[in-house]
Formats: sequence, structure tokens, C-alpha cells
Amino acid sequence: MKDQIDNNREIRSKIKDDDFIKQQLSLLSPGIDNSEKRFLVHEFTRSAMLLPDFNEYQRLSPLINALVNEVDTNDLLGCSTALEMLADIASSKQENINYFESIGLLQKIYKLFQTTKEDTDMGITHTGF
Repeated sequence: MKDQIDNNREIRSKIKDDDFIKQQLSLLSPGIDNSEKRFLVHEFTRSAMLLPDFNEYQRLSPLINALVNEVDTNDLLGCSTALEMLADIASSKQENINYFESIGLLQKIYKLFQTTKEDTDMGITHTGF
């Protein structure tokens, strides 16, 4: 329990740290060679949004948008991983669902599923939800 409290305190501190946020943004280069670093950043975003009192949507919007942009049919593994992370975030509280709806994520996922119906090679994406 103490470890979780300390971890949450550290995440809250990082959310407020401009230099940390800038550093995270610098790690978001596209491409398969950088996917591990990107998903470490996405893990921070997920952890922050899972905090019960998280409300820093505007502050973290570049990081959230980067995670949302991983929902792309060109990278099956990245897309599936991002969908899993986003589902985890959405299931944690209604505010996250409302935010995702406001940025068009739900529509984007709907379109993704429509695409996967037409392109059977992408059918495995459905396992993300």
C-alpha cells in the first residue's frame, strides 16, 4: 500500500513538472525503432490518467493525443497495445470516457472496427476490446 501511495505521489509530481513533460514529448518520435520508448511514455500517460483524482487533461493533451494516434491500422501490434491501454484508462472512470469522447476517440475506434471488417488481416485488432 505504501509503495502505491509513493508511486501515485511521484506520478502527481511528474504531471506538474514542465521539464519532465517536455522530455516525454521528445521521446515520441515515430517509427518502429522508437516504439519501445514511445510506449514507456504511454505507460506514464496511462498511469497518470488512472489516478483517482486525475483532471489534468489539458496539460497532458499532447501525451494523450500521442497515445490516441497509436490507434492506426498500419501497425497492428502498436494499435492493439494502444487499444488495450485506452480501454484500461476508459474503464477507470467516467471522466476519462467523457474526455475520450470529446476528442473523437470513440468515433476513431468505431471507424477502425469498420475498417477491420473490410480488411480481414486486421481482424485481430478486435481482441483489444
